[in-house]
Amino acid sequence: AKTGRNNNSSRFGKYMEINFLGEGKIKGCRITNYLLEKSRVVFQIPNERNYHVFYMLLNNPQLKSKHGLEAASNYHYLNQSGCTDVPSRNEGEEMSEMIAAFNTLEFTQTNQDNIFEALAGILNLGNIKFAESCAADGTESVSVVNPDYVSKAAKLLGLNGELLTNAITTR
Repeated sequence: AKTGRNNNSSRFGKYMEINFLGEGKIKGCRITNYLLEKSRVVFQIPNERNYHVFYMLLNNPQLKSKHGLEAASNYHYLNQSGCTDVPSRNEGEEMSEMIAAFNTLEFTQTNQDNIFEALAGILNLGNIKFAESCAADGTESVSVVNPDYVSKAAKLLGLNGELLTNAITTR
């Protein structure tokens, strides 16, 4: 993520041990994740950015089109800080490098698609807007103002849109 101090500040860490067979194929792997800043996904302060992978996804025309994505400036999780671009980065090229790494590590196309769908789904979740209402009997409720984003997110995440709407509007 981009912070006020540098353009590639690690907001999570991973320790990976990859074991290979003699032919260079992966035998096994152990990954330990360290999420240092969970709030980065939903909020950034001025001039900081979300995780690079979101911008990388949006800078790949094929994946952007495949997942029905828009410009970074159209996503709440990416546009709050006023910084959606880092001139020194080529995020389209970085995405190509990441896909090449996925292929080298023998991620199936299905697994890669699932990762990109999850990222696209998260971006759409961030654009859901809610409206509060209060019934005459004092009962408070909330409804979704822009259900298209719920539908997009549900489809990308493999969820039922009606159940997702119920989950995000019901205690």
